[in-house]
Amino acid sequence: MSSNPRMSVVIPTYNRRQMLLRSLQTIFSQDLAPELYEVIVVVDGSTDGTAEALRELRPSCALRVLERPHGGLSPARNDGIWAARGEIILILDDDLLCEPDLLRQHLAAHQGAPPQVVQGSNPVSQESPKTLAADCYRFREETQKRAEGDASDPEFCWLLWPTVEANSSIHRAVLRQWGAYDVSIPYAREGAEIGMRFWKKGVPFRYLPTAVAHHVIVKKTRDMVCRDAPLWGRNELRLASAAQ
Repeated sequence: MSSNPRMSVVIPTYNRRQMLLRSLQTIFSQDLAPELYEVIVVVDGSTDGTAEALRELRPSCALRVLERPHGGLSPARNDGIWAARGEIILILDDDLLCEPDLLRQHLAAHQGAPPQVVQGSNPVSQESPKTLAADCYRFREETQKRAEGDASDPEFCWLLWPTVEANSSIHRAVLRQWGAYDVSIPYAREGAEIGMRFWKKGVPFRYLPTAVAHHVIVKKTRDMVCRDAPLWGRNELRLASAAQ
């Protein structure tokens, strides 16, 4: 197996063992040669046996498991980024079911192109439960479809804000040159912060709707309202100030 894969897939996870294992099977089943990519799973202080389950897997591609004390999404992603050996880094989450050509689509988008951020599509999976949390993601997805390619749509600017989040790929050199995720924003709008920083540096952003990873909404509505909403509000104010 090649010691220098072309792509490194970075997946942070926290106490979602079963969902993660399902997601990984869709990554291990990609139509890309296994020697061309590695998978790095960063276990962010999980207490549900995630690390042990991962070490029992024997995929055809390289799989590395990193463990760290629980600290949030940003520091977990950073650990994976610094460990990555691939020229292209693909950021995924542990609740995504990937189409078989996802990795190939991302690699092809970077072929012969200058360093850029490529953002794929994350439609809500049909198996997601009927909850307020799932409805919020579905609303955003539907609004984005209406806004695609139409700069006159009032939602256009908000939806196409430069971001580096789940199903985003970027050259490793860019992440290491200008800094990865801001650990002072461990969760909620961390992708928008790094996206705005790279955009200011002149890094191009490209939306690739054919690179599809279906989002299974496992988040509880209570967590979205009581935990996520205050964090989003606080970080939106921070981003608005930084954008001045």
